[in-house]
Amino acid sequence: MTCERLVARGYAAFKELIEKHGSKANLFLFFSGGKTEQGKSWCPDCNVAEPVVNKVLDECSSELPEGAVFIYVDVGDRSVWKDPQCQFRTDPDLKLRGVPTLIRWKSPHKLVEGQCCKEDMISLSQCEKKVGVQIPEGDKELNHWWGFTTLIVVAVLGFTMSSIGTGYDLSASQFSPDGRVFQVEYAQKAVENSGTALGLRCKEGVVFAVEKLVTSKLYETGAHMRSFHIDTHVGMATAGLIADCRQMVQTCRDEAANYRSEYGIPVPLAYLADRVAQYMHAYTLYSAVRPFGCSVLLGSWSTESGAEIYMIDPAGVANSYFGVAIGKAKQNAKTEMEKIKIHDMTLRELAQEAAKIIYTVHDEVKDKEFELELSWIGKETEGRHQFVPADVFQACETYARAALREDESDEEMEAPPAAPTGGS
Repeated sequence: MTCERLVARGYAAFKELIEKHGSKANLFLFFSGGKTEQGKSWCPDCNVAEPVVNKVLDECSSELPEGAVFIYVDVGDRSVWKDPQCQFRTDPDLKLRGVPTLIRWKSPHKLVEGQCCKEDMISLSQCEKKVGVQIPEGDKELNHWWGFTTLIVVAVLGFTMSSIGTGYDLSASQFSPDGRVFQVEYAQKAVENSGTALGLRCKEGVVFAVEKLVTSKLYETGAHMRSFHIDTHVGMATAGLIADCRQMVQTCRDEAANYRSEYGIPVPLAYLADRVAQYMHAYTLYSAVRPFGCSVLLGSWSTESGAEIYMIDPAGVANSYFGVAIGKAKQNAKTEMEKIKIHDMTLRELAQEAAKIIYTVHDEVKDKEFELELSWIGKETEGRHQFVPADVFQACETYARAALREDESDEEMEAPPAAPTGGS
């Protein structure tokens, strides 16, 4: 059975289509950020999710019940979506909190943001195979329930679906039948729930920028820091569970101190990253322990080795980067990093760009309050990791806020005229 596909650009067009099709039992909605003239959405996750959703929709079209309708909903440009009074956010039937979002109308269950990029969370055939459930052909109610998509079943029984049956995520030492270690994936999810941290390197050194989310107005300024000194020549930025982050800080400091005591010289960053990665990996091998729910960035600079950045994730994998981000907005931050020419910048220019990226990727609706942390290490600091001076920090914040306002005004000027309501 072919699924009718419609397009709604803007809230008015969306409401018109809902009035027409809202009573249908099998109405599916995909909310995405508006597209530019180049056909790309301002939302990186939407650009990834849309072809995945379309692919699954094509593959499952023959299995959909009669009368199924799929509506692609354009929520508008970035400035419209970021407005706390955006009608898609305030609509009592929607209450959208992020894009992309895939939902079945009049159902409380949905797939949000990165979940929409995972084909196995959308695909009917994949979920049938994993759970071992066969849908009776004559059972219309059950077919309506699975419909396009098992997105509802996945949302309700996500534990069962993603784990391919119970039991495979109870231990970090156990693989699932398709080769996944779910405890490690859960630890990575803990990192994705944290504020964004990024590291950038140029010829003159390394800059760390951290979006420290303020969850209570009662916190003192500077509490729960996520940037740390490891040794005089090594700095760290973290994302994830703060207690796990502090444990890794202490582990790194012990390794650096032991190396200096044994050999009389500062620890090379590559050696330190390798040692810490092995330590984190060990916590993914035994059932009596759990993986660390944090990722860390390590940075250093010396006249011999130049600037270096390593990122270590909960699986114990360490890689070297020119620019890297961790945390909830890492994909957006990566997109912003790719726009700048980091190799040609000075350390101060890089600090300004790092601050700008944090302000750009910060979600003002979900996380209204945050503190910016900026630290650097390089030629200007004589190879010592330091928090940036107050005057530099102020200049970076001013630059970031001005750039953000300029981007928002440009988006408003370039916004296309309102499209006619409805559409198909």
